[in-house]
Amino acid sequence: GLKIALERMCMDAGVEMLFHTFITDVIKEGDTVKGIVVSNKSGTYVVEGKVFIDCTGDGDIFASAGCAYEKEYSGDDRSYNVSVVFRLGNVDSEEFRNWKYDPNSHYRDKLAEYKKLFGYRISPFVTPMKDIMWVNNFVEGKDCCNVQDLTDTEMLIRRSLNEGIEWIRENVPGFKNALLHDDAPQLGTRGSRRLNGTYRLTMDDIAQTIEHEDTIAIIPAHRRMKYKSPIELPYGVMLPADDVEDLLAAGRCFSSAHDANDHANLIPHCVALGEAAGAAAAVALQSNTTFRDVDIKKVQQTLKKQGVYLPR
Repeated sequence: GLKIALERMCMDAGVEMLFHTFITDVIKEGDTVKGIVVSNKSGTYVVEGKVFIDCTGDGDIFASAGCAYEKEYSGDDRSYNVSVVFRLGNVDSEEFRNWKYDPNSHYRDKLAEYKKLFGYRISPFVTPMKDIMWVNNFVEGKDCCNVQDLTDTEMLIRRSLNEGIEWIRENVPGFKNALLHDDAPQLGTRGSRRLNGTYRLTMDDIAQTIEHEDTIAIIPAHRRMKYKSPIELPYGVMLPADDVEDLLAAGRCFSSAHDANDHANLIPHCVALGEAAGAAAAVALQSNTTFRDVDIKKVQQTLKKQGVYLPR
């Protein structure tokens, strides 16, 4: 449903879309990005533009443009893991839920057995469709920017699916009659390159609401957080610290320490950064200025008109 709605919105706004297209390089004149090199079934060619927003998730554009970035994660970080999630049908979600939250079920210990057998951790989630269960998984230590690691991850999950589902049927209540509904059409990544921006989000920003004059998004605390303060995301986390002009980075590749990124690279944060980057692009073009010199107050006013909550 979301795919359909977003596609219609893009069409209504006159956006020219190119599916099945990869970005392979960047064209620069001095410090200014002038175009991106793309490859698809039509060939390899340059798409020119006045401003560019890197929403690749892995920072493919800013890396090609020569921007500095970080890529390290800790083994304890959620973002250190990649996955190919799958869904199981014909599941009794109520039986599963009662078992999971029973203090005597040893839920985590039981699922730890799966990791010993198949090499990766799983975490089943109830979906709005009561008979269908989402099974998240976590393959550790793979580099999202290494194609062999991506290939190996997909092969590992699919190679173990039949035996893994049989184990789940036999060992997890509610799954006795489970059937494979589908697996993800592409691998899911959680973290890789992170821009070196003019502001770097740290755990101090996560643990307490640090106020910024250039705040372009505020995200309420959510249940996976051990801290209960809202997070203010400043414009500077999207702006390269290098002298690269006409480029912003939105999504999970924003400027941040690895532990802060692990807490703030979820869907709400990425959506908010994307909208803010779009607003900044519109204001910069209308004002005939660069991302670096854009009037942040105008950007904030634009976002507020679009219904974005900003504290100041």
